[in-house]
Amino acid sequence: MKKLIYLMFLACLFSCLNPHIGFGDDILNADFVVVDNPIEEEPEEEEEVIIEPVFDCSQTVFLKSQAEVDAFGLEGCPEVENLWIEEIDGPIFNLHKLTSLVKINGFLSIQDTSISDFEGLQNVTQLNGSLLIEHNPELFVVFGLQNITRLTELSIINNEGLTSIFSLNGLTSLRNLTIRENNALTELEGLQNLKSVEQHILIQENNFLSNIYDLDNIINANNISIMGNDRLTDFCPLKNLLQSTNFTGDFITNFNGYNPTYEDVVTGNCSL
Repeated sequence: MKKLIYLMFLACLFSCLNPHIGFGDDILNADFVVVDNPIEEEPEEEEEVIIEPVFDCSQTVFLKSQAEVDAFGLEGCPEVENLWIEEIDGPIFNLHKLTSLVKINGFLSIQDTSISDFEGLQNVTQLNGSLLIEHNPELFVVFGLQNITRLTELSIINNEGLTSIFSLNGLTSLRNLTIRENNALTELEGLQNLKSVEQHILIQENNFLSNIYDLDNIINANNISIMGNDRLTDFCPLKNLLQSTNFTGDFITNFNGYNPTYEDVVTGNCSL
């Protein structure tokens, strides 16, 4: 009896809530709608696609990060047209993976990096264009370039920590030579085998450069400009060159520790 009363109560309650079901309808025959509310699944993370750089060894190769330097090294190119290395997409700490490189037909430019030397380029024996080493504040020595014996132009500019260019001692001739704004450089050892600079020698604003003894073997040059080297007072290594008929251009000195004229040097009044 109690069960019957309980069922009639439920039927009355359900009828009030849903007018489409009468009091007399069998509660057991009522339609119930079950609404699914599934738990939303988290979307799967897309796998990151890493696109490896592609290098054409027959063209100019630009290396803009350590990852690109290493990737190019894995290519195993023995020869490139030109090579430009500069921090643009990330830091560059070393060139260790470039040991397969033997020949550069044009220029080599190394700018704005964090390298301390050129280890990795020691197998380069032919560099048929110019070499630019500019604004590498961590560069300490140029070790790694010791097997290069031929260049058209050498420019070493604004490398604050550079103390030695000794590894360039294979060079015998250049078209132009520029040594500028290397404030830790005290001498030019590494250029002692240089015999000829066809166009211009520029030695400028190397604050600790105290001698140019290693230029005394140059027998052929056209123009020489030596300026803004506060500690440089001895120009006698250039005496033989300036006295010869092989020097045909201008000799300019300004803002050094001593500033002799052309006549001063050739007559022996070449140092303080």
